[in-house]
Amino acid sequence: MICLRTKIKTPNICRTIRFRLSHSANSDSQPSSVLTGRSSCIVRTSFLLCILVLFAAPQTATSRGFFCTRQGARLQYVRRYVSNDKVRWRHTMTIGQIDRRPDGSLLVSYSSDFVKANGRQMYGGPINLKANVGPDGTVTLDLAESLTSTLKNIFPKADVVSTAGITSLSPDLKPGDALPDVSAEAKLLGITYKVSVTDRHVLYADTLETKAGKFACLVVSEHKVEKAPAHNRTTTAHTWYSPEVGMVRHDTYDAKMVLETIEMLEAVE
Repeated sequence: MICLRTKIKTPNICRTIRFRLSHSANSDSQPSSVLTGRSSCIVRTSFLLCILVLFAAPQTATSRGFFCTRQGARLQYVRRYVSNDKVRWRHTMTIGQIDRRPDGSLLVSYSSDFVKANGRQMYGGPINLKANVGPDGTVTLDLAESLTSTLKNIFPKADVVSTAGITSLSPDLKPGDALPDVSAEAKLLGITYKVSVTDRHVLYADTLETKAGKFACLVVSEHKVEKAPAHNRTTTAHTWYSPEVGMVRHDTYDAKMVLETIEMLEAVE
């Protein structure tokens, strides 16, 4: 298996998406405990956004771009804590409908479903997302749409305002390449959450063996900062990407570079 290369470019393009909030007659003020709970949900959701960005880099079946275009494919991941090997979540990425446009580009509909170790679904159930694969293999993802789709799962009646850049991935990535920074912001029920991903670069090429098989990969490092009420978190991620499957492994380090969790691909169906 040959690992193709891609380079992420982030044009200075932003989109804002809104949804109406349906209040009850007495909903002008919210108890602090309610806001705290909602803030926690936004924190988890924005953390998830970073995960979804990572999953936006799988290869196409034609080996020209970085997204899985095999309709019906299911990629099964498990994230575990390093300290005790306990499962944090199980993640299933499913490729749905694929529409081919006259120019040869593909609109790929897919879903990400996160389930806790006890079997309970996270983030309100499967999150429906879309990606565009250009005729030259360039993959484009709208982070604002991804974040809004996630928040609508959790708060279906809320007025969500999310702003993020459009990310594009072209097939030129190689060890030593630097990748543009990515940022996103979500506003919901008076709470603002910001996340920025910086210092992005390709570390090296690697061959990784998992329960799903043996994969030729490129390893990408990223520095992430999350900011929200009662939540400030700094992490570093190392992610292994392979042709035709995308993310094979994702390691998360804390601010002191202590490894916290490892997410690994365990099956491709």
